Amino acid sequence: MDQSSEAGILKPGLILRSTGLEFGMAVADFGCGGTGPFTMEAAKIAGNQGKVYAVDILKSSLSALMARVRLAGYTNVIPVWSNLERFGAAKAIHDGSVDFGIVANALYQSSHPEAVLKEVFRTLKGGGRALVIEWNTGRATIGPTEKELVPADQIRSYLEKLGARELEFFDAGLYHYGMVIEKVGRAPSS
Repeated sequence: MDQSSEAGILKPGLILRSTGLEFGMAVADFGCGGTGPFTMEAAKIAGNQGKVYAVDILKSSLSALMARVRLAGYTNVIPVWSNLERFGAAKAIHDGSVDFGIVANALYQSSHPEAVLKEVFRTLKGGGRALVIEWNTGRATIGPTEKELVPADQIRSYLEKLGARELEFFDAGLYHYGMVIEKVGRAPSS
């Protein structure tokens, strides 16, 4: 799947639909941010039969996002304040309860990206999927520094430890790559 665009802007709705997000699913957007573009699109796609957990460490980001959610009329978004680098910290999301996880432009901001992925996979059902979107290495003239980037091969090494497998790798825009990964084992233990 090629999700690139002339402007290099991510297209959350297109990406989510083409990577398997469907009506009625339980979704979690880890590191959703204050504008929550993936949370907003997930709320639309999952619909009133689904639910979307919007997870962030900044209470101000969650407040800003929930204002947008209310303005859009979505009633299926649940804010979760959590430090994703701490296993089990997103207590509002039970082990093995999520169909589809999203980690978009969040791993590069973490000093422990493996810990973030471990928390994501704790929440996924067996066979559940996660979408990871990160900045490409060597191509970006905007965005984080090269030192901050999380290369796809680094994520692949984490997947081996987490009972997961890569289903798909794609260009998510001019500056980003995307990976769809599936949980094939049990939730990781602390």
